[in-house]
Amino acid sequence: MKKIAIFMILLSVSTIIMGIGYAAIDNVTLELSGNTSVKKIDNIRITKVEYKSDLLANKEESKINHFNKTTINSKISLGNDINSTISYEVTLRNDTDSTYKYVGAVNDNSKEFYDNDNIEYEVDGIDNNELLLPDTEKVVTLTFKYKSEPIDNQILNSYINIKFIKIYNIEYVNIDSNDLISTIGEDENANIEFKNLLANIEVTGDLDYEYNNGILSISNVASDIKITGIKGKELYSKTSKNIKLGSKVNPNDLEDSKDDITGTYLKYTVNSDNKVVQIDICKTGTSNAKEVCLTAVDTNKYSSNKGIMNEYFGNTDACEEEDNDGTLEYTCSNSYVVLACDDAGGIFINDIENKKSCVINPMFGIYSCK
Repeated sequence: MKKIAIFMILLSVSTIIMGIGYAAIDNVTLELSGNTSVKKIDNIRITKVEYKSDLLANKEESKINHFNKTTINSKISLGNDINSTISYEVTLRNDTDSTYKYVGAVNDNSKEFYDNDNIEYEVDGIDNNELLLPDTEKVVTLTFKYKSEPIDNQILNSYINIKFIKIYNIEYVNIDSNDLISTIGEDENANIEFKNLLANIEVTGDLDYEYNNGILSISNVASDIKITGIKGKELYSKTSKNIKLGSKVNPNDLEDSKDDITGTYLKYTVNSDNKVVQIDICKTGTSNAKEVCLTAVDTNKYSSNKGIMNEYFGNTDACEEEDNDGTLEYTCSNSYVVLACDDAGGIFINDIENKKSCVINPMFGIYSCK
């Protein structure tokens, strides 16, 4: 009975120590906890660890004690030679519905969880930031070796985490998402700079964020994210007001409707502080030439303005592109209207029917309608 009691005590102590080991690495990596069931779980898991090869190592004394999720607890015994190594093949399985990204192998440096600083490890067969898609697996090689001489201590007891982070999707609504990030990792931060200064944005999801002057800073992401651009209020002017992007306007100085406007006009989009976040030149529609707007000031709008012009005229036969001292200019015309834009943020509309025109050339500070 005494032997049974002692055995039970030792078993309990061993279980507690092992649990503390995995919990400690969990605190370091935000990765560990859970079970190794074949059912769908919310993490990557190791399914198999097998000896691969060694060079002058003590193969029989080296062993994999346990593995849990992506953490391996092992005892490694290298040989009495600086070139001694031992390698294991580790099979990782993504049984989740999410994509994960590999961010490197990590360990807790405390002696309880990594007790020989002169033995190091490396993981081969996978690159940093490599993605592991749902219902796929990856086989990597974990190799232990000496850092340097002397090699008095040949034993390493360790917990090592082959760490992955969950990837969340970012959806954009009413926002030009070209060149913007579409995913983010669960413990990553990001600054998203929008091409157009939006009046405001609405962000949904489990995260922390701050939006200021066209830059959205996000952190502590724990779900997919939806970012919706709020365009703001539109105000109008038939004449030049010399209003620039970022100017604060008095709404009483502008028209809040375009219903009484004929010909070309300026359209200002303002945020809740009445700061201008977008400037367009437009022309009203007629039986011969439909309504059209081009966006000024923003150099990134050159391609989209060209697309609007091509669609407006129905083909590119009426259009011409030329290089004017390093500035690309695109002009389209017919008997009723002339449209032009350049890659420096300038735009021009000449409404020939109504004998009215507007031009914006931010390089020279021209914001004119006549």
